[in-house]
Amino acid sequence: PLLLISADMNSFVVLVAVMASLVHSAPSYTPAWNGPLAAPVLLPSGYLADTSDVASLKAAHLAAVAAASVASGGFAGLYDDSPAAGSYPKWNGPLASPVVLPSGYLADTHEVAALRAAHAAAVAHSYH
Repeated sequence: PLLLISADMNSFVVLVAVMASLVHSAPSYTPAWNGPLAAPVLLPSGYLADTSDVASLKAAHLAAVAAASVASGGFAGLYDDSPAAGSYPKWNGPLASPVVLPSGYLADTHEVAALRAAHAAAVAHSYH
């Protein structure tokens, strides 16, 4: 006998063990992406251009926002009796200037490239 318990209890223990092994089994196969590859278009300003479907959805959204603002009658203002003027922080750092590689990917900055090299060296060192 498996254990010195009843046959029903043995069946229950086996059932729980099988269920636990199914819950913690390896994940199922997920197929790779088979869709079209991205072909980013860089505008002269340095930004990535919208695709045609994004541009049409953006135009539809802006039209809906304009229609809603006309229908609402406008903003009547906000009463605020606080004695102090509010101020909000503003980004004063440099603007990003992305570099697109011939493959279409964005190039790493010098900082990211240095961190990648340090990480690769640490991983290589951990296997020795």
